[in-house]
Amino acid sequence: MYFLQELEFIFVIGLLPYIHYIGWCLLIYAGVMKKLFQDLEQAFLLTVQVFATLERQNHKNWKF
Repeated sequence: MYFLQELEFIFVIGLLPYIHYIGWCLLIYAGVMKKLFQDLEQAFLLTVQVFATLERQNHKNWKF
């Protein structure tokens, strides 16, 4: 389990140069969601639910 945390840390450090691009993607995403949903908070909550569901599926599949 500790090994996975180390990998996540390395992954985050690897993403540092791309934070600029990730920020732009988030801005574009927010703009698209605002057009689709009018209510940005509802769109955000929907996204969080989708990611939470994906995480749960991953944890079911990756039991050690």
